[in-house]
Amino acid sequence: MEALTSTVERGAEAVKEVLSDSGIEYSMHWAKLGDLNKAKVTEDFGPRGKSPP
Repeated sequence: MEALTSTVERGAEAVKEVLSDSGIEYSMHWAKLGDLNKAKVTEDFGPRGKSPP
């Protein structure tokens, strides 16, 4: 089971890298990867307290 867990994580990281490197906008679901940081959340969803257009 551990092999599957690490394979999924590596696959998800590879997808993120390709999307980012290709300039394709995306937002991964936090529960799937959990590798979010403040900068990425702000980039995807805007600054805290800002209403969507």
